[in-house]
Amino acid sequence: MAHPIYADFTVGEISERATGRVDLSIYPRACRKIENFLVLIQGGAERRPGTMHIGEVYSSSAKSRLVSWEEPLKQYVFELCVGRLRIYQTVAPYAMVHEITALVPWSTAELPAICVAFDGAYTMFFTHKNWKPVRLV
Repeated sequence: MAHPIYADFTVGEISERATGRVDLSIYPRACRKIENFLVLIQGGAERRPGTMHIGEVYSSSAKSRLVSWEEPLKQYVFELCVGRLRIYQTVAPYAMVHEITALVPWSTAELPAICVAFDGAYTMFFTHKNWKPVRLV
């Protein structure tokens, strides 16, 4: 028996409960499982882009948290660790590291609960219930 070729994945993954429901209109446009692919609006799928190693964390023994932020032409990754804020700026194919070491109030226990907000193009806020908001311009 021949199997039809499906090339439209615009529905994404289908639930296990709907796997055998060939009577559903979404069935021919769905995947049972799709990993490491991005579904294209045109119907196909392409491999998910990879990552690039930019540098080591400040301290492998201490915990840190990464926060990403994108502008139209640049991408930033902020590494929050105890007493430090490191900024990785990626402009393909190179990356730069800027380190700010003064007056960051967070501790290791507070890292997961820090809220990060972006206001406009050049202002960033770090907030936590235990200290006043920190503004980075």
